[in-house]
Amino acid sequence: MKAPWAAVWPDWHLENRIGYGACGVVYQAWRGTDGGREQAAIKVIRIPRQEGEAEGLAGEGLSREEIQHYYRESAEDLMSEVRIAQDLRDNPHIVRIEDYALLEEETTGFTLFIRMEYLTSLPLWSSRHTLMPEDAIRMGREICDALAACHRQKILHRDVKPENIFVDESGRFKLGDFGISRKMERMTTYLTSVGTPLYEAPEVFLKQSYDGRADLYSLGLVLYRYLNRGRLPFMSEGRLSSPQDRRRAMEW
Repeated sequence: MKAPWAAVWPDWHLENRIGYGACGVVYQAWRGTDGGREQAAIKVIRIPRQEGEAEGLAGEGLSREEIQHYYRESAEDLMSEVRIAQDLRDNPHIVRIEDYALLEEETTGFTLFIRMEYLTSLPLWSSRHTLMPEDAIRMGREICDALAACHRQKILHRDVKPENIFVDESGRFKLGDFGISRKMERMTTYLTSVGTPLYEAPEVFLKQSYDGRADLYSLGLVLYRYLNRGRLPFMSEGRLSSPQDRRRAMEW
């Protein structure tokens, strides 16, 4: 199978798909080097992310040039988030971004490629390892270190949750995905739900002004979950709560 990024990084080969989320697909990739085989994770983000969105804009009377200009500005806005994360790449607890590229599609829209170090997501890692209390405490300290680096640069992460925490081969925890999914939500033409905001601070959920404390609140909920047998606050004793229970707990 041809790699989606073949036009920009032809020496990186597709291994398999390892993740799929609201803002894109993540693949495991590899390339041969003098030292052997190098691995990476490559996120592919398509703009627009919804099929038929460009047709909807055309139906409103916009020309192809106007639609493409709209998507170009959206892509550049998204790339600003990537540059922020790349500027923090030297922090040992932030996912290292190696490179990124933007490709204009022949029809309408763009595709953004982000090449990152290859890591294991926290949900997958914890399914294979017993997360002891001391591990959760260390995770909290290491992600706090990452957030402190962000906040010193006046950067809010805005999306701290287990899926955006990763573990390297030495067991070190790292924070990734700097607000990209939230940026994608805001630039989408049609309002859609992109999952339950279980880890949002109340002021974020209520669309009020917020600061770095919202990130700390979200991290606190992540730690609560991993120190409370996988349950978030107000969740029922059963591992799989009903949708109504989860909604009520989130509101509380």
